[in-house]
Formats: sequence, structure tokens, C-alpha cells
Amino acid sequence: MLAAHVVATTTPLHDWLTHGSAWPETTLGRFHLVALLIALGAAYFAVQALSRCSATPRTTDSLIAAQGMTVVTVLIGLATTTATAVSPLIMPTFIPIAIHMTRLVQTNRVLGNDAIHDPLMGLLNRRGFLPLAQKVLQRDIAANRPMTVLFADLDNFKSWNDDLGELGGDEILKAVAATLERESRVEDLLCRWGGEEFVAVLPRTDLEQGTEVAERIRLAVERLDTLVRLPGSTEHLRIGRDTRPCTISIGVATSPAHGVRLDELVDTAIRAKKSAKAGGRNRVVRARDGA
Repeated sequence: MLAAHVVATTTPLHDWLTHGSAWPETTLGRFHLVALLIALGAAYFAVQALSRCSATPRTTDSLIAAQGMTVVTVLIGLATTTATAVSPLIMPTFIPIAIHMTRLVQTNRVLGNDAIHDPLMGLLNRRGFLPLAQKVLQRDIAANRPMTVLFADLDNFKSWNDDLGELGGDEILKAVAATLERESRVEDLLCRWGGEEFVAVLPRTDLEQGTEVAERIRLAVERLDTLVRLPGSTEHLRIGRDTRPCTISIGVATSPAHGVRLDELVDTAIRAKKSAKAGGRNRVVRARDGA
């Protein structure tokens, strides 16, 4: 609102609306003004698009919703500025609209974030992960770059739930999720696939590099040191010190060696993970070429 008032009072807009003197008198002048407004709008949306492309990809629905809210906000700003230029007394009538829009944007952001993230760990859920991972894969294939998928599964997780209760098991899951985030890059996509299973997509990463990341994650989980309260008691146990270590088995698959579709890469990584389980757990297994 203050910005609208400043624009209305410090520019020729008021004179233009009330006397028409600020509007360019020649056709060329009008064309230049309109072209300037269009260029400013295009530049704004170009910057928004570039910032989104450089960050983690978003779903099409979320992009449309974000741009839609931006357009509505800009239109309200234009309407407020125009009305204020005619009469500053009109400005207070836009305050409830601005408050409502702010609350609506905040609510939509929270609901949208909750819909694509796991509530326990904050990682992406399948709904949020799959479309983003598909975009990353398509982008790397188009650029002739490898992309690696890790499929991880905590070992003997049922026994943790039996020993520590479900709340204790949840604490372990959250600690493992935090470990995955700590050992990953900002551009990597992390997902809670279900239960105690996790998937990671590593853009621009070949099989050797992906295996190194998986091994780093495996070691970090094995060295996990987190405090968990025993069910029905005030006593705490430190995982890895007072108990057996927490371990994880990870399968690794890479595009294009193991496929160019996301579903086949995930399936291949799952088979490699099963081989890790069968081989004794707490290990990383790479998919075979052509698997």
C-alpha cells in the first residue's frame, strides 16, 4: 500500500489520470511507454523463471499457482496505485484485500508444501518426488549427462520398533533423514519412499561418483549417534553406543547405463538393494551394466 502511494504521488500518474497531461501525446511516445511496460513485465517473469530453473525443479501445478498469485498481486498493486492517484482516501479500502491476499498466499504455500513432503522427516514424499525426479532425468539426458539413483533401506528396522517402540523408531528415521540431507548436495532430491525406505536422485553424477556418495551415507548411518527415550520410561539410550549400530543397505543405478526411464532406474536400484540385503546388509551394491 505504501509503495502504491509513493508511485501515485511521485510520478506523473496523478496528472495523467486527472488531466491527461502525463500520457504521451504522440503515437511513437505511447508505443515506447507500452513497450517499456511490457519489457519490464517480461524481465520480471524471466528472472522468476531463471531463479526457479537454477534451483530445485518444481511441479507444473506449483509453478502455475505461483505465477497466478504473482499476476493477481501485480493487478491488485496496479489497481491500488491507480485508485490512490485519483484519491488517497480510496487507499484504506484496499487494506483488507491486501491482508486477505497475504494470508491466502501463506496458506497456499503451507498446504502446497505439506502435500509434497513427508510430515515426519520433511523429505519429499512420492507425490512431490516423482515429477521433480523425472524433470531432472530429462534435463540430464538432454545434456548427455549421467544421473544416479540410490535406493536405501534401513536394516532390521522392525527390531528397532520392537526394542524402542514406534516413537523410538520414528526418532531413528528422523536421524537417518537428517544424515541423508547432511551427506547430499543442495541439488540432490531426497524422498521417503515408504516405511524405512529412501530414494535419492543425484543429478550430473556417474556410477562411480554415486557409489562414493552411497558409501559415505552408509558409513554416516553406521556411525549414527542419536539419543532415544525408551517407551514408558524416562531412560534414554544412545544409538550406536548403548545399542547395536544402525545400518543401511543401498542399491545404486545410473542413467543411461541402467536405463533412461525413471521407473526402470528405481527398479534397478531396488534390485541392487536386495542384493545388498542378501549379501549380509550394511553394504552398497551397484547395479550390473545392462541390468
